[in-house]
Amino acid sequence: MDTAYNAWQTAGFDYKNILFNELDMNTFVTKNIAAWCIRGLLAKPQEETLFNLFEVIKRLTQPSYTTEQLQGLIEDTSTAVVLLERDFPLTLQNITTHLLHHIPEGYEDYGPLYDRWLYPLERANSWVTRQILQHGHEESTVMQTYRIYDWSSHNILSGEIINYSRQTSLCRLAEKVNSIHHQDISTASTKRFILQSEDLSILKDNYNNIYDQNYELFDIDPVVTYLKFSQRQDAELKRQIFFSTTEHQTTASRSHDYCVSVSHRTNRRFGTISKIFKHNHLDKATMWVKLEMFPIPEQSGLFLVTDDRKIDTHIFSFDKISNPVVFASEDNKIWFLNV
Repeated sequence: MDTAYNAWQTAGFDYKNILFNELDMNTFVTKNIAAWCIRGLLAKPQEETLFNLFEVIKRLTQPSYTTEQLQGLIEDTSTAVVLLERDFPLTLQNITTHLLHHIPEGYEDYGPLYDRWLYPLERANSWVTRQILQHGHEESTVMQTYRIYDWSSHNILSGEIINYSRQTSLCRLAEKVNSIHHQDISTASTKRFILQSEDLSILKDNYNNIYDQNYELFDIDPVVTYLKFSQRQDAELKRQIFFSTTEHQTTASRSHDYCVSVSHRTNRRFGTISKIFKHNHLDKATMWVKLEMFPIPEQSGLFLVTDDRKIDTHIFSFDKISNPVVFASEDNKIWFLNV
């Protein structure tokens, strides 16, 4: 377990307050952290078998599938488990590994694992027991409470009650459900600054490409609003993704670094976020990020690797950068794991 903790820390995670529960172990596998930690420690056939199993688990936990993908996923899952039985001791073969055979078979009827929850009935029972207001008449008081709750839910969600003063959990949920306008980008902690001349030049070239026009430097407003961090809605994962500048990471509770990838010219490049800013041009506010770029990476097995140093900076549109990438540092090299 100590080895796993050390690997977790090396891979860029703040593990001090992390419990090694099922969710963390899932991340440990699906983000290729486990594969990076054990690389070179097994014979080649066993390593390939284990990496193949990790890849299948990653696919099993995807948030969505097409119908055409399901049959291939079922076949690949069975193959991965059979290879595990062939290349590893039988002591590893238990009910959990056997269940992998059957999990994707239920996706067409019950949906992907991403949308399932293991304890819905326990949560429901917990709610029911908290509604017992009079012992000796448990059933009647629970039903009375549920009738009131159901009536309140109907009035709030239907819009019959709008100006409610108390922000209860039910009211907050209703606001989220009834929200029509979705704010795709949320920001906080802002300050106004003047861009440097080299940044203005890059921004000018970006706008020339976007609008297919020839702007001059004096056409680009040098005053921008800098942000310490920002969030972006991920449509596939159905949640907000957090981004932070390197400056903010020294004081924020989210202490792990934020490295992202981006397509730059003909290569895929990686970098850390130096600045996040909002720029106004042609009466339109656009979000940009300034990245401190690593050298062009090379393929090494499952991973991309490059020298752990920054060689240049560049500005990209906020919607062009990837979600934060899991990475690890070793011997003055930086390894990008989940790409």
